[in-house]
Amino acid sequence: MRIVVLLFAACASGPLGRQSAVAWDEIPRLPSPTSATYAIVPAKPPDPGVEFVLDGKPWDASLGGAAAALALAVSTDRGSITPPEVREAAWRAGWPYPVAEVRAWTTKAGEPPPEEITSWVARWDGASIGLVRARGGLEDVWIGLASRPAVDLGPLPRQVPKGGSIAVPAVPGAIGRVADPEGGVRSGELASQWSSTLELEGEWLFEIERDGVILARFPLYVGLVPPELALLVPTEPPTDGPKADAIAVERLAEVRDAYGLPPLERDPMLDAASRTVVSAPQVDAEILASRAGIAPGDLWHFTCSAQTVETCLDNVVWRVDARTGLLAEEGLFGLTSAVSPKGVELALVVALDRTE
Repeated sequence: MRIVVLLFAACASGPLGRQSAVAWDEIPRLPSPTSATYAIVPAKPPDPGVEFVLDGKPWDASLGGAAAALALAVSTDRGSITPPEVREAAWRAGWPYPVAEVRAWTTKAGEPPPEEITSWVARWDGASIGLVRARGGLEDVWIGLASRPAVDLGPLPRQVPKGGSIAVPAVPGAIGRVADPEGGVRSGELASQWSSTLELEGEWLFEIERDGVILARFPLYVGLVPPELALLVPTEPPTDGPKADAIAVERLAEVRDAYGLPPLERDPMLDAASRTVVSAPQVDAEILASRAGIAPGDLWHFTCSAQTVETCLDNVVWRVDARTGLLAEEGLFGLTSAVSPKGVELALVVALDRTE
């Protein structure tokens, strides 16, 4: 996901020189940042200023809700538009598809928007757009989200009672994967509708992929209200490998704690395995397992790169295939961390601990 933040002064006239009947000094109207379902929801934006900028182009209520959550956080200095925060806001608002771009602009409170917003909307013609503005003190914050979902899964629940069910529609050529709250993973082709009764209470993670591209990913909460954990919110980029390593260990422990699990135990053999992963990212997990004295099928390895440790780990934690190791009752891990001008790179190896 490419995140770009631009700050502009507002233009004196409306976008493209059009005359605006909008009372820009009135408090902006925001859509709800939460939804009970995941869905594509074409709608009319509640804010006349946003409607004016869109000039008849489509707006989506789910993406708009995600933008609203981010705009409120930015306008009150409680958050930003980093990838983990965007992901969380999108899911909370009911958007399970990849977000292609996020943009932010600020103007003086009550002034018209800059031309750049209209240009951005035009560039995403035909895409799903979530655009909002929020007022914070002396500024108006505009947030825009754009997405081009390759499929429409229809409405899906974010929360069901224990013993409830979910039905995922057919997606020709796609693979569906799901991890249950205990880390068990199931997968299969979505040539026809897939449905299941969900007996285990907790967080289920669903993922739909086709030709190596994630089409949709979303958590479903069974028997509990969707939590707002704010996990993996990025901090400052580390300056070297040891600092990146220390942050990664701390964040992994926080993730485990959020799921009621103790920290993974660091293992020197798995540290060595992680160094092998750095030099050979496609190395077979069973080869690493045999070298580390781990049973075949009990070891997993992952690599990630991003500007911060948290964003890097976020790309691993929310993968279905990472759940078995990351959510094991007791587990071991090895880690190699590196920092370069390009950002942070992590190689993580996780294994089940079957010792008594």
